[in-house]
Amino acid sequence: MFIINVIPLTNIPKFQPQIFSYFYKSDLIKGSIVEIPLRHRNVMAIVLNSASVSSKKATLKKADFVLKPINKVISSKQIVPPLFLLLADFMSHYYFYPISLCLKIILPRRIKSLINYLEKLYPEKKEFPKYFDPSISKAKENKIEKTSSHNLSDLIKEIKANLKNKKQVLVLVPTIFYQNYYFTKLSSKISEPILISSNDLKIKEFNSLWTKVNSQEARLIIGRRSSLFLPWQNLGLVVVVDGNNNSYKSWDQKPYYNVVFLINYLALYYYSSIIYYDAYY
Repeated sequence: MFIINVIPLTNIPKFQPQIFSYFYKSDLIKGSIVEIPLRHRNVMAIVLNSASVSSKKATLKKADFVLKPINKVISSKQIVPPLFLLLADFMSHYYFYPISLCLKIILPRRIKSLINYLEKLYPEKKEFPKYFDPSISKAKENKIEKTSSHNLSDLIKEIKANLKNKKQVLVLVPTIFYQNYYFTKLSSKISEPILISSNDLKIKEFNSLWTKVNSQEARLIIGRRSSLFLPWQNLGLVVVVDGNNNSYKSWDQKPYYNVVFLINYLALYYYSSIIYYDAYY
């Protein structure tokens, strides 16, 4: 028997506990998904860690509560990239919102659909393909190389140089107008396939994009805010188009974050360069 610590994927007030403990018959890995009873309803939760009951006997004897069992395991494989947990923790402290809500924003809206897609794609696998491991990269030891560009030809040279070095490139845009405009512009100059990332994607399209980004099959993405929350493996360059545009801020849902600011946090782990591009031709 094991004690499983989880973060529920629901909005729990900041002043209340964010991590809950349950028991289950077997060990579960970090980043797997379970369903738990929480008060009078059942919710999904992300597994943080687990420990055998025998190793926690002393603690359990002193506890003034009784652990409940996990309802069911939705996926025993790692679904949540480790870096997402770090990002959620950072957002929680910086914007002063509960980590449960931050995780809910970061993760795919239809996460069960993604799980089913991955299960069908890798039916014989005991584990899904590995995500980027942030433990091999210490953010505090890295410095982001930031530059500005007002010349599209120079920008394209930087993109091509990263692609040549097998790096992934994200062109971050604020609106669908910019997305379509730069897709047309870059498609005429770069032979690498360009994929689009946005909340407008259909479920199958998003699930396919997720796996292609994680496998590095997708190396050049033009995306809006949600493209930040893809499982990047080798993100070498982020191009921020019109970085002062208000559409980079999430005014429509909490937590109210600015994706241009958050990309700096991820760039520290990926050792990415950032180019701010403010010309529109």
